[in-house]
Amino acid sequence: MLGFGDEQQIYSLKNAEQYFYNALTMPDRPGREQNFGDLFLSIGHALHLLEDMAQPQHVRNDMHCDSWKCWPVGLYHPSRYEQYAYRQYLETNANYVPSFDNARAFWATGDGQGIAEYTNRNFFSAGTLGTINGLNAIYPLPILDGGSTEEPVSQVFQEMNRPMPSSIAKVCGQPDSCKMKFYSTTGYDLYSHTPVVNQKASTDSLFNADLTNFGSHPLYVLNDVNYQEGEKLLFPQIIGYGTGLVNYFFRGRLDVQPDPNTEGGYLVINKSSFPMSNGTLTLYYDDADGNRYPVPDASWSNVSIAAAGSDPADGYPIQFPAPTDPAPATSGEYILVFQGKIGSEEGIAGKLIKAGDQYVYLAASMSSWCTWYYNCASVVESFDAAYKIHSSSVHLGTLVLPESLAVYDGVDYTIENIAPYNTNYDCYYLAMRNGEQFAASDCKGESIPLYLNAIAVNTEHVYVFANQKYNYSSGIVNLYDHAGNFKSSITNLPLWYIYKASVTDSRMCLNGFGVSSDSVSLLTDLDGNKLAAFPTDPIYGAYCALTQDRMYLLNLYDGNAVLNVYDLNGSLITSLDASVPTPPKTTYLTYWDIAASNQNIYIPIIYELMDPDRPITFIYKFIVYEHSLTRGPDGAITDKFQRKPDVTLPGLQNYFGASVAVDMKDVLGSPRQ
Repeated sequence: MLGFGDEQQIYSLKNAEQYFYNALTMPDRPGREQNFGDLFLSIGHALHLLEDMAQPQHVRNDMHCDSWKCWPVGLYHPSRYEQYAYRQYLETNANYVPSFDNARAFWATGDGQGIAEYTNRNFFSAGTLGTINGLNAIYPLPILDGGSTEEPVSQVFQEMNRPMPSSIAKVCGQPDSCKMKFYSTTGYDLYSHTPVVNQKASTDSLFNADLTNFGSHPLYVLNDVNYQEGEKLLFPQIIGYGTGLVNYFFRGRLDVQPDPNTEGGYLVINKSSFPMSNGTLTLYYDDADGNRYPVPDASWSNVSIAAAGSDPADGYPIQFPAPTDPAPATSGEYILVFQGKIGSEEGIAGKLIKAGDQYVYLAASMSSWCTWYYNCASVVESFDAAYKIHSSSVHLGTLVLPESLAVYDGVDYTIENIAPYNTNYDCYYLAMRNGEQFAASDCKGESIPLYLNAIAVNTEHVYVFANQKYNYSSGIVNLYDHAGNFKSSITNLPLWYIYKASVTDSRMCLNGFGVSSDSVSLLTDLDGNKLAAFPTDPIYGAYCALTQDRMYLLNLYDGNAVLNVYDLNGSLITSLDASVPTPPKTTYLTYWDIAASNQNIYIPIIYELMDPDRPITFIYKFIVYEHSLTRGPDGAITDKFQRKPDVTLPGLQNYFGASVAVDMKDVLGSPRQ
C-alpha cells in the first residue's frame, strides 16, 4: 500500500504476524525486542485504521483534508467533526466486544456487522446531509424517525459545558428567545441486534424556515451538538471493536499438560475457541546470555489441535529430550510456538511453559504415630496433574499439624504449631517459608497473645491471618514480602477467627467465625472491606479459593458438600456436586480444604477405614473439577465444568489433617482472556 511520498506499508496486520513470530523465535534478544516493538506498532496502525471507521465522513466518501498536500489540488477541506473530536475527552466503556473468524470482518462483513457498516448506516456526515430520508439512493440510511426536540440556545451551551458567546447573547436578547431544533434517527446495530437511537442526529439550518416557505426541501446542518451526541454512540464501538481486533490477533492460546498415557510426555492443548490446523509446533529455550535456540528434535509439522472445550485427550502429544548444549538458563523452561491456521486465517501462538507448573501442593501430618500429645513431622508434597510424587521437603523438628499452606513460584509458606491441645492450652505458632521460620507467636508469653491461623499469598505479599486470644471481635492480618520481611498490618477484619483464606491481586475470600461464633464466608477487597457474604452451615462451615475471575466456595452441610461458583462481585454462577459415596467400613470421612488453578479445582478428602483384618487406615483422595472459559460473539463468558474421576493418592495413606494449594504465581500470571 502506497501513500503520500510513496512510503511502503510495513506495519500491516500481515507484517504484525511476522514480527510476532520473529519476537518469539529470533536467536538474539535485541532482535526479539525490536520485533516486539514493531509488532505493537503494527497493531497500533491497524487500530488507528479501525477507529477511523467510526468517523462518518470516512465511510460515506465525504472528502475532507486538512493537510497542506491537499491545497495545490484544491482539495483542502478540514473536517469540523475531527476538529471537535480533537478538543474532547470522553470516558466510556464498550457496549460489547465483537468476535469474528477473520480480521477483515471487524471493518465490514457484507451483512452490516462491521464497524464501518455500523457507522455508515446510522450517522450522517456533513457532505451527505442531502441523503436524509432517502433523497439520495447512494446512502438511503439513516432516516429521520419523525422525532424532534427544541432547546433554548442557552441550554445547548450549558449541555456543551461552554459559556454562551456574548455576540449570540446579544442577538438573541433574552437567553431563551433563540431556539435550536434537533432531529432524531432510529437505526439498528446488526451485530448486537439492538436499536441505535440518535436523539440529535441533525439540526435545522438557520435558513430552513425561509427555504421551506419557498417550497424547497428542508436544509439540515451538523454542529458540535450533533457530534457530541454521535460520539456517545460511536466511542463505545471504537473501544469494543478495537478490543475485539486485539483479541483476534492474539486468539491463539496454548497450554501444556502432562500426558497421562505417556511417561515423560506432554499434551499441547488449544485453549482458544478457534481450531488450530496445518501448523508447525516448535520448542525453544534461552541460554544464560539470553540467546534463544530451538530444542533439538522438538519441532512437529502438520499439527492440528481441536478448539477449547473439547476433550483434553484431543491435545497434540509431544516428547523431547532436555537440551544440554548450550545449557539452558532455567532448566525446564521453554517457549512453545505454533505457526499455522488459527480458525480460518494464518496466525501465531506462543506459550512460556515451565516443567512443574501443573502441581497441586499438599501439607499433611502422618497419623500413624502423630497424636495431640506428641511431636510430629509435617510434610509438603507436590503432585503433578497425573498425581505422581514430584518432590518433597520434610520440615523436621517439633512441629505438629500444618494449619495452612500457600505457594508462590515454587516456594511454600505454612502455618504450623506445637501442642495446641495440651492441658494448659498453651501454644506456639510458626509461619514458615520453605521450612524456615519467618514469624512466630507465643500465645502465652506475649502481652497481646495471638493465634496464627491461616496463610495466603499474592503477587506482592504473604498474608498471615491471626486473632487475639480471648478477643472475639475482629481479626488481624500481617503482611510480609516474599522473603518473609514484615511490611504492614490490617486490623479489624470482619471475622475474629479465620481458618481459611485465599488472596489474589484484587480480592480476598475468608472463611471463619463472626462475633456470634457462627461460621461465615466473605468476599472482601485487599483492605478487608466486605463485598459479599455467603450462606454456610453455621457448624460445618466452608472453604474458599480464588482465581483471577472466579471464587469457589465449598459448602459443607452435615457431611454433604456443594461447590458454589461465584464471579468476583459475589454473584452465583452455578452449583456443583462435591459429594462422594461413603466406602464400606468407613467410620470417618471429612473434607479438608479447596484449591483452584485456572484449569482445575482440587478438593481433598480423607476417610478412615476400620477393617478387623488390618490396622486402622486413613485414605487420601482428591475430587477434581476441570474448568474452562469460552467467550461468545456477544462477549459473554461461559463456564464449563467437568468432574473428573476421583483420584486416590496411595503415597499419602495414613496422612491426616491436610491443606492444599496451587502455585499462585501461575494463577495470577496467566490471566483469562
